[in-house]
Amino acid sequence: MSKKKTSLDVISERDVTRIRDTRFLGPRAPAAPMQPRKTDRLDLRIPRQLRFIITGENGKSFDVPVKKFMVIGRAGISHDHPVDVDFQEYSGQELGVSRYHATITISADGLRVKDVNSTNGTLLNGRGLRPLQSYRLRHGDELQFGKLKVRVLFLGLQL
Repeated sequence: MSKKKTSLDVISERDVTRIRDTRFLGPRAPAAPMQPRKTDRLDLRIPRQLRFIITGENGKSFDVPVKKFMVIGRAGISHDHPVDVDFQEYSGQELGVSRYHATITISADGLRVKDVNSTNGTLLNGRGLRPLQSYRLRHGDELQFGKLKVRVLFLGLQL
């Protein structure tokens, strides 16, 4: 019986070294309780799309359709870990974005963001998120994945 080739059988050792782990950027800042922020009527609606504006990249941005469960991270060479919000082409690996870094989900009170125990942590408006705890995501919030900062805008809202 011959062994079926997998995607890992066809990549080189150099590629394996590159994709092995997320670059560790040092100890995480301790997660602090989130300060209350006024909720706007936009925050309670589910947008059709999210716009991610990369801080420090001359206004580079991209739009992603909202789904019930969205994975934030970076796609691998073999695309074995599909992500909905992919920061690979924005120096994600060098800036400490994990392959499976965080999630955005739809809940009864709007969108929620959760760090899924990433290597370098997630910040929401400058405050560290406790891993595996969800936090409300609002129009205009700043998220930081490792050292990559993005502003999140809600698009396609019906008022």
